[in-house]
Amino acid sequence: MILRVDDYPTGVRPILPDHVEKFGPILDEFEKRGMPYVLGIVPTLCDRKDWVYLKSLKSMLPACHGYDHMYPVYSKLLKDDPYNKKGLAGGASEFHGLSQMVTEKLVSSGLYLMRASLEREVTRFIPPFNSMNPFLEEALIKHGVDTLLCEGAHTSKIPCVSSYPYYIRSSDYQKCPGIANAACVTLHLTWEWDLLREGTSKLSEFLDFIQPARSLATDAVDPK
Repeated sequence: MILRVDDYPTGVRPILPDHVEKFGPILDEFEKRGMPYVLGIVPTLCDRKDWVYLKSLKSMLPACHGYDHMYPVYSKLLKDDPYNKKGLAGGASEFHGLSQMVTEKLVSSGLYLMRASLEREVTRFIPPFNSMNPFLEEALIKHGVDTLLCEGAHTSKIPCVSSYPYYIRSSDYQKCPGIANAACVTLHLTWEWDLLREGTSKLSEFLDFIQPARSLATDAVDPK
């Protein structure tokens, strides 16, 4: 089973003040169990404090989660709704409609920033809004991406791991038959923070529940 956690330090919501401290208890649930998890990181939204924190995580397997996740556009729309309670879902990613040259520039820049800041290889990619296109695929292959984590029907030369239908909040895990045998489960940091601040998080309970399946955790995504 692959555990995937999207949206560090955010996706479309305004970045939380003190988000490192807020997200720490969430990621600590994986870290204290020594449970490998793929963390979808939006590289251009991270600052020096983020990179220092991310480098300290021992069980984290980094995945490039786009370039900026359309944050400059969508975060402005959520200025008065910072927790996205109205459910803005986003749409086309930052790679939609771009030329091949610009697409490659963004992919190259994002991956370089992650690799240099984490001082480790990054070969996984999570497309923002689960949106792929031929130029993006070509750029990812050229720059060393060998694993996609993505939902929906995609024709790609890059091996793709889907979590469907286990794209959930931890509070819902008991409503998901067969989840203990899932190939991949996707959570979101922002959603888990909502549960934590509301007192309804079941992340610890969920991780204890699926821990027996962790012997398969790195079959498709090895801890490199």
